Amino acid sequence: MPKQRDIVLIAVPYADLSAAKRRPVLILSSDMHFRQSPDMLVATITSNLNIGMFGIVIDTADMEVGLLPVRSLIRADKIHNLSQREIIKPYGRLSPAAFEDVLQALDLVLGR
Repeated sequence: MPKQRDIVLIAVPYADLSAAKRRPVLILSSDMHFRQSPDMLVATITSNLNIGMFGIVIDTADMEVGLLPVRSLIRADKIHNLSQREIIKPYGRLSPAAFEDVLQALDLVLGR
């Protein structure tokens, strides 16, 4: 079962829902939420490091488990609710310190 802080590959729909693209995402949902819901909240991850002020740059050093193929940006401003059943494959798990940085960026997006 996936857990909070896991990075997985999943098909993420475009904003207009016309299609979807396979991309890595960071699971934001709590482990308790996973036991209660077939869905999960995720943040999109991109290799484009020049997007906005609400991104957290990560690389393999920020992983607790697993490897990232390239330096990437977690987009705290691109949140999706997706089905757990749609996970294609796992990449690994983000470190607690890097996850805390993502939560702080999410707080900025929410104005907290």
